[in-house]
Amino acid sequence: MSVAAFPVLALESGLMGSWVAVRLADGTLIQASVPVRSSNNEELGLLVQRVLTEAGLKPADLQTLVLGAGPGSFTGLRIGFSFTQGLAAALRIPVIKVPSLRACARAYLNQAEVLTVMIDARRAESFCALYERDGAGYLQVHFEDLILSEDELWRRVMDLRDSRGVKGQEFCLVTDSEPTLPWRGCHACKPQGLAAALISLAGEAHFDILMTHQLADLRPNYVRAVSAKTIQERIKDSADRRSGID
Repeated sequence: MSVAAFPVLALESGLMGSWVAVRLADGTLIQASVPVRSSNNEELGLLVQRVLTEAGLKPADLQTLVLGAGPGSFTGLRIGFSFTQGLAAALRIPVIKVPSLRACARAYLNQAEVLTVMIDARRAESFCALYERDGAGYLQVHFEDLILSEDELWRRVMDLRDSRGVKGQEFCLVTDSEPTLPWRGCHACKPQGLAAALISLAGEAHFDILMTHQLADLRPNYVRAVSAKTIQERIKDSADRRSGID
């Protein structure tokens, strides 16, 4: 497991708004969220303060930060990573990066055997992942952090389902949009409890842990990296390409 010290604070800001949770050493979990597509530093800070106050903690009491690594909203990810870098540097505590799509599936781990995630990436595509619950109750990754059309995702998931003989009630699609294809009896679910799921995952598997001196290397998993660049970065890239041609 990655989490070594409690209390732990988890943050997810790239998927449908801001999600925050704190877990104490005794297992107490407190969470809050603003499930919308916009996010900002002030909103994230208020959510963090809210869960810390409810837990009877001060920021200095925190021992570990867990962060949703992406993919997701480019702006939301930038905000979450900037906020986390600042907090981790001020408190001198480590940051654990956990895949955001895996957190979407982890929240429904006890409700399905096969879990697929489809999060809107625009351009008629989605950020996609496919997982299966193993005999020990952990998520096994079939694929993760791919950009696919719904058609391609549907084909891959149905191939797995048919090969394993998985029944509809054992099959879950976690999505932030309305599916357009017939997913053959699976139950569609909205993302929920993402920050709490991040903490659970960090306690079940090994992920990258960045110490204070490594915070400059803390970067989101945009997947579609070119589109994630700011206008200023794109202008600079264009200028660099022209210079190379000249």
